Amino acid sequence: MAPYVLPTFTAFSVLLGPLFPPRFRILYAAWVGLTLGYHTWSTLRETRLAWSSGIFPSAGNGEMTPSDVARRGFVFSALYIATVTTAIHGLLISIFLTGYRGVATWRSHVWPTTRIFSLWLLHEGAAARLWLLTHAPH
Repeated sequence: MAPYVLPTFTAFSVLLGPLFPPRFRILYAAWVGLTLGYHTWSTLRETRLAWSSGIFPSAGNGEMTPSDVARRGFVFSALYIATVTTAIHGLLISIFLTGYRGVATWRSHVWPTTRIFSLWLLHEGAAARLWLLTHAPH
């Protein structure tokens, strides 16, 4: 599912960005915008094509197979693409705006919330399992 969520050209460009002199910042920003626009356009097009329960020839050996979206499930794929895209784009924007220290800035904003939510999810999952064990008919 990486092609849907990782803007490869944008990521390479953003990671190399802090190495460029300030006088090229406008050209650099235009390039990053162009690469992110291309990724967004191609992701929308490819996702629309993959959003099918039909079968297609695989890229590797040509065998007929369902799309990666159909194999993983439409609900999971929608949630995964939206969540991971938001996280990766947020990280890239943070690096774009503040250089490599943007990783720490992004992490300080994202990780505490992710940790709290993950712990809550684990707690609720454990509570649900306990309830099922004690209330399910035997």
